[in-house]
Amino acid sequence: MRGIRLVAACLLGLWVGSVNAGAARAVSGGMNGWLSLVLPEGSWDEGVGVGLSYQLPSRWGPFAPALWAQWWSSEAEAAHGDRHVSVWSFGVLGRYALRVDGRFQPYLGLGPSLELARTQSTGLVKYPKSDIAVIRDITHRDIDLGLQFLAGFEAPLSRNARGMVESALALGAIDALQLRVGLVYALR
Repeated sequence: MRGIRLVAACLLGLWVGSVNAGAARAVSGGMNGWLSLVLPEGSWDEGVGVGLSYQLPSRWGPFAPALWAQWWSSEAEAAHGDRHVSVWSFGVLGRYALRVDGRFQPYLGLGPSLELARTQSTGLVKYPKSDIAVIRDITHRDIDLGLQFLAGFEAPLSRNARGMVESALALGAIDALQLRVGLVYALR
C-alpha cells in the first residue's frame, strides 16, 4: 500500500432526473459534496465516502437533505501505449433522508458503474503477478477526462416506503467537478 489519500470538497456532484411515483411524475435534482478517503494499492482504488446532499424538489419534499456513506472498489486496466483506461466499480450506499411528512427515512442501495476515460500520458498499469516492466501506475489523478455509466437500486428500510432504481451518466474530470444526469424510478 502506497498510502492513504484524502480527497475533500473538490469532489462535487450536480444531478437532475425524473421521479415516477405512481401516476404522478416530478422532476428532481440536487447538489452534493462529500469527503472521500481513498486507499490506493497498485492499480486498485478502494475507499469510503460520507457526505450531505440536497434535492430540489424531491419525492421527500422541497430542500430534502440526505446524509449518506459509500464504499467502492475499482480496478483500472490499460494496454501498453494505450491512452484509454476503464474502471469497474461496485458501490454500497446508505442514506438517511428527510421525507415529505417530516420524518427521516433510512435507505440502502447498491450498484455497479463503468468509467471510460483517457489518461494524461501513456503508461502501464501495475498488474499483480506480472513480469512486465512498469513505466508508471495509472491512478484517478492521471485521468483528465472520463465518462461514467451508473446503475443501481435503492431500497427503503421500512414497509410503507418505495424503492428506487437509478441510472445515471456522468461526464467530467476525475477528482474535480462532475456533471451527472440521470433518471430515478420509484417502485410501487
